[in-house]
Amino acid sequence: MLLLCYLPQEMPASARLRRQLQGLPGLEGLETVPDITQLAHRLQQPRPQALLCLALLPTQQALKDLLALQELLRDIPLVLALPDEAPQSLLWAHRLRPRYLTFAHGPEANLRITQVVARMLGKYARPWDPPADSPAKPALPGGPRH
Repeated sequence: MLLLCYLPQEMPASARLRRQLQGLPGLEGLETVPDITQLAHRLQQPRPQALLCLALLPTQQALKDLLALQELLRDIPLVLALPDEAPQSLLWAHRLRPRYLTFAHGPEANLRITQVVARMLGKYARPWDPPADSPAKPALPGGPRH
């Protein structure tokens, strides 16, 4: 699974977080994009593998910029770290429908984000089809419904 990190501004925690994420099992690649234009371009490219997006946002403006890409992020699991706890930030964040929402500040923020990404890698990197040797699921009573 590919982890796409939107880090619009270098924060002291960003480099440390990238180091923690690089060692996670199931992570096939880690890409970092520094601005919203590059993120939009990257999200429009074909994805040969599953994608998880992490956005560590230093300002409300960065969150507002990300909100403009709401349509491109619709089917991508998103981990969102907000710059503050302002009601407007929370409102905008929920419009993006993140799988996990936290705050970018605090001593344990990187640890929480790394743990959540690790769990999501395990969940979303699994194949969707059952293995060939597993028994088929029983049909619904009454047959298929149209």
